[in-house]
Parts: sequence; C-alpha cells; structure tokens
Amino acid sequence: MSNIPLAMMKVETIFKLQIRDKDGNLKRETPEFRNIVLNQGLERLGVGPVERYCRVGTGSSTPIAEQTQLDEQIASTSQITESNNGVNVARGYNYITRKYRFETGVAAGNLTEVGVGWSTTGDTLYNRAMIRDTSNNPTTVTVLSDEVLDIFVELRSYIPLTTTRVSANISGKDYEIYFKPLVTNKSGAFNDAYRCESATGYSGPISDSNSYPSGTSAGFDITNDSYIPGSLAKSFSVYWGLNTGNAAPLKTVLIETPFCTYQAQFEPTIPKTAETVLKLSFKIGWGRYE
Repeated sequence: MSNIPLAMMKVETIFKLQIRDKDGNLKRETPEFRNIVLNQGLERLGVGPVERYCRVGTGSSTPIAEQTQLDEQIASTSQITESNNGVNVARGYNYITRKYRFETGVAAGNLTEVGVGWSTTGDTLYNRAMIRDTSNNPTTVTVLSDEVLDIFVELRSYIPLTTTRVSANISGKDYEIYFKPLVTNKSGAFNDAYRCESATGYSGPISDSNSYPSGTSAGFDITNDSYIPGSLAKSFSVYWGLNTGNAAPLKTVLIETPFCTYQAQFEPTIPKTAETVLKLSFKIGWGRYE
C-alpha cells in the first residue's frame, strides 16, 4: 500500500529581548515578535536539532526564506537559564521555551537581528527575525558593555484541530481513515529530528484532543525511512508480527513524534489474527506556520 498522509505539522518561533544590569535588574525589554523559518531550517527538522544556539547581529536586510545566517553576527550563546514546555489546546500547538543569556559585554552593541540555530556560526541558522518595537516595526536595541542580554525564545509546532479524512486500500480492501490530533506536552520538540517515535494500536475509537483512545492496545514495531532532502516529509512503517495485536480488531493507531501526536481511526476495523501480519505505511510532513 502507498503511504497514508498525516496532517501537516507547521512551525513558528516567538522572540522577546530583555536587557538587565549586572545585578539582574530589568532595564529594558521588547514586545514579543515573530520570525521567518528559513528554508534550511525546515530542511534541518528532518535530520536533527535546531535550537542549540541563539545568535544576534547588526544586519538590516529583510528576512527571506533563502537566507542561511545573520547579516552581521556579533555574538552567540548556548547558555540557557530557563527551559519549559507545554501545550495550547485551544490553538492546537505544543511549545518549548528557552531563555538564552549573553553575559555582561558578550552582546554589547546596537542589535537589530536575532535567530537560533544548531551551531555558533555559518550556514546553520534555523530562523531569522528583525528585532521589533511595540508597533511591530524593525528597531535597534542597544546593549551596553556592563549589561546582560536575555532572549526569550518560544518554538511552536501546530497541527490542525479539525478531523480530516483520507481513503486507502489495505490488502485489497477500501478503508476510510479519520485523523485527529492529541495535544500533549512534547519536551523534546526541536531537539530531535521529526519522525515517528512510537505507535500504538487500539481497539477503540479516536477520543478528543486531550484523551487517549480506548480499548485493548498493543505497541507496533517502527521503521523510519531516511529523510529525502527537499521533501519536507518523513515516511515510516508500523508493524505487527504474528504474535502481536491479536486481542481485538484494530480501530485506531496513535502515532507519537517529537513535535506532535496523531490519532488515526480506521473504518471499518482492520482484522488481525495469529495467522497474519500487519504493516501500515504513513507519511508526515511539515512547513511554516503562516
């Protein structure tokens, strides 16, 4: 059978800058502002982490998807003083937050641009943004030589909250497959490649966006295909051998990735006995949140 397409995951990042004196007192801060995820940043999601370093600079060009680094980088840091993760069920996204610290004097200058990436310099930038003021216009933030710069970064991964449907033929039989997200915390998001981490089959139907499916369950063996450059998608297969998944017909598959969780309900149920094996192939894709 061909790969069953899952709903596309989309990503964005929110930045906020805070300038403190050497004693930690807050002196100035920006409002929150968005970024553009670069083309190479989207590619990177297929193979590895994207948020190891925060980088700042003094460039002025308008961010575009084809860029690969800051215009005029002056500093980078891997020091993280705060780290959290959570979910926004109403809007359908998981998030991780990082607060990167540039110690006294490290990022001194008139800053205009910011981004995160998987290395300190070079063509390893995940996203780029011009620093913004309260009117959402590009602005300059001055950091003095005796001041500390903290940059709050929130990386988000969205999946559609609506139930979607596709048709597929499995072993000569036509099925309708209904997809719905399960919005749960993902502490490892953006620190790993996008792929299937685990998959579990259930005899019961899809639940809501907050609860796991019901019924008898059994875990699948997983095989992830290698990322194909330029595809912005990952294919994988889930497998039950002769001795697995025989307690009840398969109704729902729960698929876990580092970024989000999918529920896939099959109509009608898929039969499974000790005389048969079951292999299902899926494809998961990603893009920018617009």
